[in-house]
Amino acid sequence: MNSTPTTDGFQSRGGSPSERRRIPMVVACGECRRRKCDGSHPICNMCNTRRRSCHYETEEGESRQKALKRKHDQLEASHNELSDFVTCLAKQDNSTVLDVMGKVRTGGNIGDLLQSLRSRTASRVTSIDSDRREKQVLILSNLMQGTDALPEIERFLDAFVNDRLWIRGYDEVDFDLLRNRLFNARALGQILASSTPIHQISSPPAVFQSGLRSSTRQTMLHDEPLDMPLIILPAAPWTRISDDDLLVSRLVTIFLNYQNTYWRYLEADLFLQAMKQAQPPSNFCSAFLVNAVLAMASLSAEHRAVFFEAGDYTSRGRQFHEEAMRLWILEDGRASVTNLQALVILSMDASLRGKDKLGMSLLAVALQINKDLPHVATSSEHGGPGALARARACIGWTAHFTDVTCSMGLMKASSSIDRRLAIVPFMPDRLFSWTARPFGFASARYRGNVLFRERCMLTRLTHDLNQLLFTEDGDGMRSLVPAALSLRERLYDWYEGLTSDLKYDMRLPAFLHEIHCEYFCVRMTLASTTGARLKSQNIPSEPRSSERHNDAEADAEHFKAAYWSSEAADLALKAAKILENYRSVYGLKVVLPFIFQAATTASFILLDHCSRETGPRRPNDELHSIEAFEEPRSGLEESFRCLLGVATQVSIARGAALMVLKTAKIMKVELPASVMRLPRTVAEIAWGTRNDRSLSSSYPNYALVAAKGGRPEGLTMEELLDKWSNLSI
Repeated sequence: MNSTPTTDGFQSRGGSPSERRRIPMVVACGECRRRKCDGSHPICNMCNTRRRSCHYETEEGESRQKALKRKHDQLEASHNELSDFVTCLAKQDNSTVLDVMGKVRTGGNIGDLLQSLRSRTASRVTSIDSDRREKQVLILSNLMQGTDALPEIERFLDAFVNDRLWIRGYDEVDFDLLRNRLFNARALGQILASSTPIHQISSPPAVFQSGLRSSTRQTMLHDEPLDMPLIILPAAPWTRISDDDLLVSRLVTIFLNYQNTYWRYLEADLFLQAMKQAQPPSNFCSAFLVNAVLAMASLSAEHRAVFFEAGDYTSRGRQFHEEAMRLWILEDGRASVTNLQALVILSMDASLRGKDKLGMSLLAVALQINKDLPHVATSSEHGGPGALARARACIGWTAHFTDVTCSMGLMKASSSIDRRLAIVPFMPDRLFSWTARPFGFASARYRGNVLFRERCMLTRLTHDLNQLLFTEDGDGMRSLVPAALSLRERLYDWYEGLTSDLKYDMRLPAFLHEIHCEYFCVRMTLASTTGARLKSQNIPSEPRSSERHNDAEADAEHFKAAYWSSEAADLALKAAKILENYRSVYGLKVVLPFIFQAATTASFILLDHCSRETGPRRPNDELHSIEAFEEPRSGLEESFRCLLGVATQVSIARGAALMVLKTAKIMKVELPASVMRLPRTVAEIAWGTRNDRSLSSSYPNYALVAAKGGRPEGLTMEELLDKWSNLSI
């Protein structure tokens, strides 16, 4: 007989010890407890034999400990459901409470009743009725685009959400009169809670009483319809999207008074004359150009006809944008002044819509056309360039200006500036007229050609910044720091050398705030990126000394990351004060690129600063005699408030605002209370629920880029918002 144990014999004794240990513990049923219960489900053998009911406290294969945890979770969920039910019920009117309690007495399911109450409450905020929702969006967007600081906005929203403003019904208010007007929270409250006609409630007094320096004239004709253009332009034959001459004229007015005045995409006098004649082809107007103008202007308009989707502010002008893209395809790459103008406008329009990848592609085509398109002789009998030469020279510079500034925002090297633009074209010094229509009664006269020349000089300085910081062939910190110091000195001298009528004053016309915001964006980028590069080289960082003992110590200090980071924070605090002054006078109705860029850059810098330092800062006298916030958290609150205002308008700002909020959560920075308490009302109604789904953006997260040594790779808006899609704010 073979005495070797067989495998079958081993298995007959119940398998290996490890297998026996994996058999789950049997839990007895409630009837048997532990008296010979075999744990069979759904009825054990003992209960089945004795024909009695059998129930288990545990589920099949579940231990007693897990069963207790499951019961605890169920009780907690039930408690939370009852607590939410009581909370929701407390917010309802008496008739609703009586109706719901009647259903409770008759055995109504608490969960179903809670869901009904939540839907009822949400309908008051998000509104099932599309017309009501559209009006709510209009109210809240006007609030965020107005002149108020966050505390006033917070108080209004609290009253709005809790129905303390609804003394009269929706049907009694003509909400269309809210469109394309500037209101503060107090005026909006009057509109909703009183019977006073909207046209009798004044807009923010700062707009009318501030006086825009001695060169500015305030027209106090409050009965004059602000939204009535001074010139009526024909829609045909320029666009097939609308045949409404008044709408087209209104949009062109917004574009020329705000978006074109500083950027100078086109020459307003030549464009208006050619458009009014309506005789294509023209050297100064085309269907492609007009649709590009209308697309960009729509981003700052609230006429019903500009909304591609009712109530969705980011959809405004999409029809004109798509028509312009269609017309560009038909142009088949033809080089002309109007095509170059339209491409540059369309590239910026695409970027503001959160599609800067498309925008930069269009801009690259524009720069190639700029190279291919010959310049026109600049002599004329009037001592300045002829009409076509002027239009050609200005758009040539503006193409590079747009490339340089967008590249700085995206932290990329910019294209080389056309050698033919080595000399800023001579244009005689003359006065241009500006009005705040349709958002205010202010008017001013300014030296447009002097402004243009100064902007060209700043374009070259910004290009030098991009080449210094964002090219790959850097020579290391020893060459970066002296170059950064030299560029800083050149920027400082340029800014201090501005003519008296261009120097900063909060009463400047709206568009002139852009040159100051641009300057501070350049300075903030230089300081923060240089500091980040030094930090990445592991050079020891020490707190910045308020006193320099000698030149050697001063030179050594320049090689410390803390020196540049501290300067970036000082600059951000001054930029935040400029933003506050602009917002308190002009509001945020109009989307101006450098208001957005300054708000975003300052927000990220101050967010990073608040994560490391607290307490007030002493103003730095070396950074011009412009007032600054002393408290970094106050500066962050203001810059982010302005970013939120622009975020109710365009997609790129919505993405930037989301990045700031989510970055704060990741960095564990406690945002100012007024920001943290900002209700979800704004996010859900004014922003919508798809605010980050359609972005195609390389816009960087400046706070995380600074932590990574100034390199934006992998830290762009599209990448991060996709990565953080499940991170709530």
